[in-house]
Amino acid sequence: MSKIKITEKFEPFFEVIAGKHPQVTRVIITGGRESGKTFTSGLGFCQAIVEFNHRILYTRYTLTSAEKSIIPAMENRAELLGLDPWLNTVGKTISTTHNRGKIDFAGFKTSSGNQTAALKSLEDYSVLVCEEAEEYPSFEEWEKVELSIRAKDVAPFSVMILNPTAKTHWIYPKFFTARGVKDGHNGIVGDTLYIHVTYLDLGEEFVAPKNWILFESARKIWNKVQRQKKADEPVESKDEKVAKWFSEVVLGGWKSSVDGILIPDWDLFDDWPHDVGKDGKKTYHEPTIRIFGLDWGFNPDPTALVEMRKYGQHMYVKQHICETNLVNSEIIERIKKIVPDDCYIVADSAEPKTIEEFKRAGLAIIKAKKPPGSIKAGIKKINNCILHVHRDSDDIQHELNHYHSIIVVNTKGETVIHIVDKDNHTIDSIRYADSLY
Repeated sequence: MSKIKITEKFEPFFEVIAGKHPQVTRVIITGGRESGKTFTSGLGFCQAIVEFNHRILYTRYTLTSAEKSIIPAMENRAELLGLDPWLNTVGKTISTTHNRGKIDFAGFKTSSGNQTAALKSLEDYSVLVCEEAEEYPSFEEWEKVELSIRAKDVAPFSVMILNPTAKTHWIYPKFFTARGVKDGHNGIVGDTLYIHVTYLDLGEEFVAPKNWILFESARKIWNKVQRQKKADEPVESKDEKVAKWFSEVVLGGWKSSVDGILIPDWDLFDDWPHDVGKDGKKTYHEPTIRIFGLDWGFNPDPTALVEMRKYGQHMYVKQHICETNLVNSEIIERIKKIVPDDCYIVADSAEPKTIEEFKRAGLAIIKAKKPPGSIKAGIKKINNCILHVHRDSDDIQHELNHYHSIIVVNTKGETVIHIVDKDNHTIDSIRYADSLY
């Protein structure tokens, strides 16, 4: 039998599988490159179905070709443990021959990415596994399935396996910040077991030689940068990049934000202000500029309606609509209930026919000004304001945390900044509203 390395950090995980920590209903496994998190958890899942009669729903957000990748890998784990004689694979199911244990492999989404997969009759499952959990877009979508896992004969729990991404992802504020759990924590906190592993937990014998050399070289630079920062010494740019890569990719650290965020500074508000001065203090009343911005969409892009109120330099924004699959008649009906008659709606000028339809429906709607360079100019205008976002405007907050630019080389060989056309629908609505002034 091949050698298997199971770090002691995983011991509580195997105890959860055996029912020794019934208070644990969730396991969050994080780690970087060559950390063995998927491999070691797979060993546990094989043991779970053979020895403890667990029924596991093993998911990825979009799962394709499971028979060629993930299922053979799981069969390999079982063989390493000597459990393969008790297992049988048919299609996308690995089942046991002596009890009800099984692993069903499924995707939350179909391969097309726009249709929720049919996950039905989940009551008999005892474990929900979400591999590459960073791909799951919302807590609500994950929770809907997680709450359906409720076997009675064994203690049910869920498992999230992921490469940490930006701290703006819902997993971090929900299960780390809100619970006071620090990055890289190992242990049980309340109802959750946290496991964080790196290549150092496996050791040189269990890491590909070329990767071990690369990682250790980067670790030396990372240690050097840490010492320099602690001593308040200057750090070379090339060393900073290597240290950042080692921390985020190799060690699996959480990023403070997505790189290249375009609108980084903003805060939250609960109620529209009444007496706000230019300095942000409640000193005197200034006339309010109140405009609505509208960005067209259908599927997969949403239609977005955002209200903007300006008090001097202060810009307050609140989303009213951010939904897919709305037809014009539905949008018109919704807008008439939201937008007062004395307020303008500034819409994307890309659809003049639709704008005319909205005008004929009695709405005060006008085209947004979109001259060349208007996107960058609009972003600059927003950044020149003091931006406040309504606390209930989740989509605006999400986009502000993800709307970013990247550095690319164009066809002329020039290095340019490219704004990624994604996560920008409510932000476009804000730009359109602001373009009137």
